[in-house]
Amino acid sequence: MDGQVFMTGDQIAGAQAANYENPTTGERSFIVELTMTDEGSQIFYDVTSANVGNILPIVYDEEVI
Repeated sequence: MDGQVFMTGDQIAGAQAANYENPTTGERSFIVELTMTDEGSQIFYDVTSANVGNILPIVYDEEVI
């Protein structure tokens, strides 16, 4: 949340709308499935592994999603 950028759209190979059903509650929601490049996958792994329990926002068109 400090404004540091870890990834950009250059590390995203594709994005697609999808539905997700929670196996516990049966609740459905809309999601975006991202396919990352090899570089993006490694960055995502490194950043999320180092920040377990922390909030890492996704920013799209300057808006936190």
